[in-house]
Amino acid sequence: MAKHILRLTNNYAGVKANAAGTYTFDLAVDLKLPTETISGTPKVNIAGATFSGEASSAITVTRNGVDIFNIAPSTASDIDFSQTGMYDNIENTSNIVVTIVGKAQIYLQLRKIEGYRTTYRPEQDGPAAG
Repeated sequence: MAKHILRLTNNYAGVKANAAGTYTFDLAVDLKLPTETISGTPKVNIAGATFSGEASSAITVTRNGVDIFNIAPSTASDIDFSQTGMYDNIENTSNIVVTIVGKAQIYLQLRKIEGYRTTYRPEQDGPAAG
């Protein structure tokens, strides 16, 4: 399998696809921490992407059938929305589908903005009220 979850926190996720094929990153399953529950519809914005590949390769990122990126990577490159304070939020309630043709890879930086709620509650300090 060439779909990887590289980093996962309460607010961010880093994912990677690095082989020919089609891979779905499910917002409610793949991007949920074990200590989180889904509350309502999760929303995740794409904050940036880093990609590379052979000249004959292609990478397409779609959400709900809408093309977000359609890249023919001949050299390594970056798309960084977070530097400008902007995010790609088109179809942000839909799963992220990455399709790779040929030899290529893409890393996506994702911002979790709604629908994830932590279920971890640390113990309170001090004696119990009584």
